[in-house]
This record gives sequence, C-alpha cells and structure tokens, in this order.
Amino acid sequence: MSAIKRRNKVVTLTERSAEQAEVNEHSVEMIRKRAYELFLSKGATHGADLADWFRADHDLRAQYRH
Repeated sequence: MSAIKRRNKVVTLTERSAEQAEVNEHSVEMIRKRAYELFLSKGATHGADLADWFRADHDLRAQYRH
C-alpha cells in the first residue's frame, strides 16, 4: 500500500482518502446550509437553487481562503 509522510507521520492513502471524504462531506453540508439561508433570504422563492448553491460555494471558499 502506498503511503505519504504528513507532519512527521506516515499516513496510508486509505487513511488520507477517508480524511478527505470527511472533509468533503463537511463542506457539502456547509454549502447546503448556506444555500438554504440564501433561499430563505429571498423569500423562499423557488427556481434559483443552482444559483444559490454556487453562491454559497463561492461565499464559503472566500471565507476560508483568508
């Protein structure tokens, strides 16, 4: 099995994949919540779900980039 060295610790690719999956799931949940907030802020008007999702993703990336 392949392994990488990370912060003076050897981590297998399986462990890394599991960690990444957890981060991705957390990110999706954060985007979902932010998109719902945007939906509600516009009076719960349907039809802009993708725009809300992309805006939420953009907002969160900008927030965590700094």
